[in-house]
Amino acid sequence: MIAYVDYTVVLVGILVGCGLAAAIMFGIRSKLKSVRSQRTACNYVRGGSFKVTGRQDVFLFHNVTRIPIQTQGSSSPGGRRRR
Repeated sequence: MIAYVDYTVVLVGILVGCGLAAAIMFGIRSKLKSVRSQRTACNYVRGGSFKVTGRQDVFLFHNVTRIPIQTQGSSSPGGRRRR
């Protein structure tokens, strides 16, 4: 016995599933729009709780990459001198 599949039922099921997923996604996404990004941090910091006392940068990590600059008197990367 060969069972025939009604593809319209499968297509309707897929469309209903996608519609429900989209409705749930947009419902959750709408709840996340209560906060908008600001240009300054004035709305995020309590008054008097943050004071800048100096002008220096403190870095947790220190990585230096040095690349030699080729000059006319130095050799080319291939080992031969250009003339």
